[in-house]
Amino acid sequence: MKKYSALVLFLFLVAYSAQAQDAESASLKGPGPVEVLVETLPPDAEGAGLTRDQLKTDVELRLRRSRIKVAPSPFGYLYVNIDALKISGPESLVYSVHVGVSQAATLDGNKAGIMGPTWSNGMVGPSPSGDFAAKVRGVVGDEVDKFINDYLAVNE
Repeated sequence: MKKYSALVLFLFLVAYSAQAQDAESASLKGPGPVEVLVETLPPDAEGAGLTRDQLKTDVELRLRRSRIKVAPSPFGYLYVNIDALKISGPESLVYSVHVGVSQAATLDGNKAGIMGPTWSNGMVGPSPSGDFAAKVRGVVGDEVDKFINDYLAVNE
């Protein structure tokens, strides 16, 4: 029962935080490069064959193929976060994928500079552990493609 309760809570929290947020695409406007940051993976994801380096390479390659410059940037970054939880049954892992953009912004009231989220999208789903790495890499690719479409729509 404890494992079931933890799974339900995990799915609720991830689904709530991974809802697509349609920030105005205009916030992506700018000729600057895109920096890619991939969060450290949880042990269950690494244990199923997913690696942080491979995810970063996948994302950067997709951006470059779309003619988006990839380089360190003081003005913002594309952030990738993966979470995973082992469960019992044929779908032995549950994953969440979050891809977001944070950019330098200025608060109107006091002109203070902050780094804040300006675009976000995500997905939650089950996966057999044998297919986990390929499944999650595909989902990350789909989410990055959504970013690329929005980015190119305001920068071409």
